[in-house]
Amino acid sequence: MSSLTTVDLTVTYRMDNGLRMRVGGRNIFDRAAPANVYGGNLPYDPTRWDARGQELFLDLNWEM
Repeated sequence: MSSLTTVDLTVTYRMDNGLRMRVGGRNIFDRAAPANVYGGNLPYDPTRWDARGQELFLDLNWEM
């Protein structure tokens, strides 16, 4: 059994004018789901994998 892991990353930057920018993602390399070796109805092990796959985001927040 191979050990596939996903890479999650989030970076936050605050500017002097009150703007906060956050960018990141979950499973940023879009790894395929590992096989479910424990049985069950799903084609992957839900304890080690999120079925949504790759997610990327950008969040802007401005505090006055």
